[in-house]
Amino acid sequence: MAWRVTASKDGVPILSADLDTKSDKHVLFLGDVHWDHARSDRVALKRILDEAKERDALIIDIGDFLDVMQGREDRRSSKGALRAEHATDNYFQTIVQDAAKWLEPYAPNLGVMLTGNHETAVGKHQEVNLTTWLLSELRRAGSPAVYGGYQTYLLFRFTLWGTQKVPVPAWVGHGHGGSAPVTKGTIQAQRRAVTYPDARFLVTGHIHQSWNVAHPQLRCNTHGSLEKREQEHFSVGTFKDEYGDGRHGWAVEKGFAPSVPSALWARFYAARQTVQWEFVKAR
Repeated sequence: MAWRVTASKDGVPILSADLDTKSDKHVLFLGDVHWDHARSDRVALKRILDEAKERDALIIDIGDFLDVMQGREDRRSSKGALRAEHATDNYFQTIVQDAAKWLEPYAPNLGVMLTGNHETAVGKHQEVNLTTWLLSELRRAGSPAVYGGYQTYLLFRFTLWGTQKVPVPAWVGHGHGGSAPVTKGTIQAQRRAVTYPDARFLVTGHIHQSWNVAHPQLRCNTHGSLEKREQEHFSVGTFKDEYGDGRHGWAVEKGFAPSVPSALWARFYAARQTVQWEFVKAR
């Protein structure tokens, strides 16, 4: 793979790659896949992951890859959300092993995996971390992925033309809060801008909303030079659509909007003697 994945002594994932004018590097940010839910759009997910493999992209999952709400005594469980192949006595083991097998073709490209609130809920009640369990299975299939917890800084390290070192700090987190149908959770961007000022861009999920906002900053370096720049904030959508045809169901009763499966592409490239990047929605 074009990327090298390590971690700092503090557990910050370090994602390294070489750049020149002929070799762009791509990163795919996924969130809220809810892979084992009956209404998770695996067709769209496979299409996007296949493209990531073609681009030799680094894949970063920001949590809730698993839905896992149909376990015994889970108050959120619904028979309609359970896939037939997961109706077993060893429910969690079956899902982890099935997910690892399904993800195996993409394992070499998976660089970072976070845990979401669905996985942490299972950990609280069942005393098992399904994300690290899944990662252990994927490492056997050649994944270099590191575990990012619920949220973490990322450090992208680029080598330009074989000599110049350019770091790009970023931050990813599963996210928190409600669906926020009016503000779409953008208020959280201002709060994160204060808490994570060193991140050049931030990517979150959880609320099943897709958006991006910019936070302008005036920075002063150690030499007293001033720089104006934008800190970019992104929220990725979900692959689970509980809205259906909009006639009935939990999402309808809650007043939620339909979900359109999507993720987020980042393209890094060399220009003007430094590293530039651009983002576009992956559909």
